Amino acid sequence: MPSPSSILNANGQPFTYTSASDIQSSGYQSNTQIDAVSISQVLSSFEMPSRMRWEVYKQYLYMMSDPIISAALNLHVTQSLGGHETTGEVIFIESKPTASSKEKTLVTEINQSLSTKINDIAYHIGFIGTGMGDAYARLYGKKGQGVTHIDTSEFYLPPLVQSFEQGGQTVGFEVSVDNRDLIPLTVMQIARFKMPRMLFVPQPRAQYNHWKQAVAEDDFDKLPNLPALVGGSFLESAEKPFFLLQSALTGLSSSRILDSVRESMFGVNMQDMTLDQQKEFFSRISGMLTASKQKAAAAIKNREPVVEKIFHLIPTWRDKQLYGIDQGGTVAGAANANGYSTEDVMFYAKLLAGALGLDLSMLGFSEILSGGLGDGGFFRVSAQSAHKARMLRQAMSGFVHHIIDVHCQYKYGGIFTQADRPYTVNFVGSSSAQDREQQEVIERKMVASATLAQVMQQIKDLGLNESTAAHFFKEQMGMDEDDAVLYAQLYAEPSNNDIAS
Repeated sequence: MPSPSSILNANGQPFTYTSASDIQSSGYQSNTQIDAVSISQVLSSFEMPSRMRWEVYKQYLYMMSDPIISAALNLHVTQSLGGHETTGEVIFIESKPTASSKEKTLVTEINQSLSTKINDIAYHIGFIGTGMGDAYARLYGKKGQGVTHIDTSEFYLPPLVQSFEQGGQTVGFEVSVDNRDLIPLTVMQIARFKMPRMLFVPQPRAQYNHWKQAVAEDDFDKLPNLPALVGGSFLESAEKPFFLLQSALTGLSSSRILDSVRESMFGVNMQDMTLDQQKEFFSRISGMLTASKQKAAAAIKNREPVVEKIFHLIPTWRDKQLYGIDQGGTVAGAANANGYSTEDVMFYAKLLAGALGLDLSMLGFSEILSGGLGDGGFFRVSAQSAHKARMLRQAMSGFVHHIIDVHCQYKYGGIFTQADRPYTVNFVGSSSAQDREQQEVIERKMVASATLAQVMQQIKDLGLNESTAAHFFKEQMGMDEDDAVLYAQLYAEPSNNDIAS
């Protein structure tokens, strides 16, 4: 019998483990080195080259300015946060049912002080956070009053704010004014909207110099404060399809521009002409072509159609003085754009939409709009959208909790622990895929429950006893045995004591 202080495993046996020294001395290390991977190998991956922090953010900023990417991020934020149908509020700070009357009064004050401030910046913070993985808000507060203002201006764009972490927990920030002027700020001054990290973005940072120290250290308080890496953006997996789409669009538009050029070469026969005749003849031909070019350029600039037919008179004598040599392959039927089509563009656009977790019809491609109106296109990927919504809400909840903690510290001189918080942060989210799925699940359960009640009533009318009903529930209706026995008790015959009572 193990002692009461022993830790038991799942089988009820005393839990034992191999110490670090035993692992190192018993050949584990040599076996691991056979197929070991170093951080330098991860950073030098051909498909994911290591990039500086500003290079990653530069890429994300360029992508966020694209109308397709911008529409996708806005849709994710809208469907994740939702909004009240009348007030437009998206975040609600509400008391828990177990909160005392004093705590409820406190939560009401917090809600009145912060609700409007947080809701005003919710969509902006959500858009920046989904695009770059992080977003920051400057907090201003006063003792006895709490948080008085929240600033989300361009001073605190993610490329300008370097956050520092200790074991993954944010401990401070440095805001860049220029390369030589960094302003340190604390967690009381800045709130960080941190998206969950799903993929690894290779970046050469000082963090890797402390790799061994961070892995081997067991005391959390002794872990070094290291610069946080870029990550958590919805655009991480969309970079490659985005630039493939840009390449396809550029190729298609360039080929059509090339096909719009009509150029021909002509030979001018000036045999037996005097020098003056040659000059006059060549001048007329050149002037004619120049006038045609200018007229076409003016029509394009002024956006006015050419409604007259243009004639040019060329005097000739003896043999034909003007003859064509080469039309440069620009005649109808020899178009360069035949090598390109919108199918290439649509293929890469669908690839990009899949990486973003949205239906293509929701991103401006109206020719397939039926997919988002009810044929099932958008709802087939709603699980992916619900996953994105869950990630965004998780980051938003942490962001709001931090602001509330700073507010309570300023006003009351202390904060609630995570387990003792008398409030919850809720979202309306009536337009989100996640809430829609939850509502559909509830509706299906209600329909199934109503059908089960009807079946149970029909079984009762047949006069089945308890054992027969339990067998029917288990074998024919596929219920668990415990549920079948529980429901079958409804068909038990009343005892004499029950009748007497």
